[in-house]
Amino acid sequence: MEVHEAKGRRLLHVHRWLENEWKAIVSVFNNTEQHHETRRLSEEASVFMAELKTIETAIVYATSNHFSYAKIINDTRSVLQTKAYVGVAGNELADSYAKQAILKENIDFHLNSTFKSNKKAGHNANKIAWQQQWTSVKGRAVHMLCPKVNLNGLHGNYFINQIITGHGTIAIYQHKFFSSSPACNCGKEVEDRDHIIFKCDLWMEIRGKYFPNNFKDQYLFQLLTNKHVRIGIEQIMKKKLENILETMDS
Repeated sequence: MEVHEAKGRRLLHVHRWLENEWKAIVSVFNNTEQHHETRRLSEEASVFMAELKTIETAIVYATSNHFSYAKIINDTRSVLQTKAYVGVAGNELADSYAKQAILKENIDFHLNSTFKSNKKAGHNANKIAWQQQWTSVKGRAVHMLCPKVNLNGLHGNYFINQIITGHGTIAIYQHKFFSSSPACNCGKEVEDRDHIIFKCDLWMEIRGKYFPNNFKDQYLFQLLTNKHVRIGIEQIMKKKLENILETMDS
């Protein structure tokens, strides 16, 4: 809070500072500094709560000093819809005091956490627990592609998901459950997802059409983010399924 004379009236300015935690600053001007206060808020304070507390402090100061007129101006939009007060007298000094409040060891105002902050804390805790479980569980095929928990989906489908998981119609996966041959129809080696994407001669034409020239130098996860490669992978897996169904009918 800053106070100075403006055309015979006292003008009251409110300022707050953010750096990891919310801080409130109060300083008083009447052409020259008359008074200042710093307030440190607890970590639970949101920008809205910090502004309200700062404005409250400004009002208490103004009323206790019997100001006949005070105008409160704020440089953020959470509470008051006003423009940033660039060039206003005392603004730089208010910032300086706000920075000093960061160094205060004691909390001046302990505020209850909001529903939004509790929701965010719970979300972060769940994500940490999820990451710990994801790092320790069995089944490393998907983990190799996505080692870190990420809420942004790959937007897969039945065919793409087979490559992501290594499941479905892939021969080595079928072998685990039905004792069928794990060998690829190309006759060269075991059919797993890496063989299908990078090596199998049966899909050379599709790879040439949809895959980049340097696809063998890229990780599988990188290829899966390429929309043209994903089209090619879908065609490969669809063709694989058609071949299996034809074999079953014959």
